[in-house]
Amino acid sequence: MKSKQRFSFMIMLALAVPLVLTFMPQSWWDRMESIKHYQQDASAQGRINAWKFAVNLADDHPVLGGGYNVFNKRWFRVYAPVPDNVHDSHSIYFEVLAEHGYPGIVLFLSLLFSTWFSGSRIIRATKGKPEYAWAENLVRMLQVTIIGYMVSGAFLG
Repeated sequence: MKSKQRFSFMIMLALAVPLVLTFMPQSWWDRMESIKHYQQDASAQGRINAWKFAVNLADDHPVLGGGYNVFNKRWFRVYAPVPDNVHDSHSIYFEVLAEHGYPGIVLFLSLLFSTWFSGSRIIRATKGKPEYAWAENLVRMLQVTIIGYMVSGAFLG
């Protein structure tokens, strides 16, 4: 969407997605179907347990969090709803919340958003200036990577 050829990209995407879905293996379709029944999915339950652990820990240690490497048996025994189901955070947001508390997550999100808005200012400042076209393109693609980082980080540590 940040590319100057976004219309061409949308057409290619509209053609490619059905084609790719046609060749997906049955195991992928089965996995997608399991999302409807996340209550029986051990992976989903492990993530939810880790996320609740992070919130519980941050609620108890709101200013500084638990420090680095809190996703372990010792801390899970105290703060996890299911103490024996020890998992990594599987989310950059919950990891920062647990490790650094509420000020940490605010700083983390502020850094991401301020980077985005700084990029938007650069795009506006360089628009229509051919000598800075490289900077505009660079910032647009950096914003794409920020989106990718934020989306993938929701379910990956």
